[in-house]
Amino acid sequence: MQHGELAEFSSLYPQRSKTIRIGVIGIGHMGQHHTRVLSRLKSVELVGVSDVSVERGLETASQYRTRYFEDYNELLKHVDAVCVAVPTRLHHMVGMAALRAGVHVLIEKPIAATITEAEALVNAAAESGCILQVGHIERFNPVFQSLSTVLKTEKVIALEAHRMSPYCDRANDVSVVLDLMIHDIDLMLELTGSKVVRLTASGNHTSSGAVGLCHGHSGLCQWRDGHVDREQGDPSQDS
Repeated sequence: MQHGELAEFSSLYPQRSKTIRIGVIGIGHMGQHHTRVLSRLKSVELVGVSDVSVERGLETASQYRTRYFEDYNELLKHVDAVCVAVPTRLHHMVGMAALRAGVHVLIEKPIAATITEAEALVNAAAESGCILQVGHIERFNPVFQSLSTVLKTEKVIALEAHRMSPYCDRANDVSVVLDLMIHDIDLMLELTGSKVVRLTASGNHTSSGAVGLCHGHSGLCQWRDGHVDREQGDPSQDS
């Protein structure tokens, strides 16, 4: 979580005279970042963290002077909102539990592992009147924000995205498209403000345990306003 991301989340939250009580569910790679940032914000009370690893949970709770909840359902009883940073295959289960409990949710990208699960989360948020926000943090990257400003006065003809950073084997329960390329797709949607009218794609797969992972993927999008985007995703390039 970045400060800009929480600011956007907070701006949607009803005005109140006290700080927002927030918990973090899942304190692995991304959950640690959420916990660290939340612990430093004056507008937030970090109520607690929850994780399947008791050792990691207790260690993190001690480090940030908060409580550890072995059962995230218990944490939900004490918070106004949660950051959900569990593996993608668990997003639907944990997110639905929070929304049904009347708790606002900031969920890591991708929103869920399938379209059906994503739609269920969106519908549950609407029914509960809770905020459901997906953590597309690249929108708050200063470089991207500067680019957005520059392009306001330019006509976009084509966009191309490449991943250049080293691979980190931290999110291998979904394909490279959902884990990494989703950033590129989200940023292009943000930059163009247009709808996709045609999409072609190609990729190759391998099997790792019970999960079939996409090793490489490229896509070509044609947008309603006429410009074209080319995207390449490869698990050897991490964000």
